[in-house]
Amino acid sequence: GYAANDAINMDIITDEIVIIRLFRIYLLKFFSSHAST
Repeated sequence: GYAANDAINMDIITDEIVIIRLFRIYLLKFFSSHAST
């Protein structure tokens, strides 16, 4: 029902946050290593 739907939406949101964080870390590492050379 409604509660289960909310839980699914929360899982999707947390997955997006994890992906965004990993992407930002990847970009930071890429640019920092690129700028150091």
